[in-house]
Amino acid sequence: MKMLVLDVCDRVSKDGKPYRQAAIRGSGKSGDFLFVAIVPPDFEVGMTPTNQVVFNKQGSAYVLPY
Repeated sequence: MKMLVLDVCDRVSKDGKPYRQAAIRGSGKSGDFLFVAIVPPDFEVGMTPTNQVVFNKQGSAYVLPY
């Protein structure tokens, strides 16, 4: 899947751990779609990362750091 980072937001979890969320436009075999994912801290607006994405049963997305 090709990805484009549209926006990023630095957040803090309930237990005080910082993390980064990003709005991402994905493009794959089934078409284009938008999703919000927890991403590695080095992601910036305009990046086109090649990382793997994991979706859980609840619909949350996580971009793996490798």
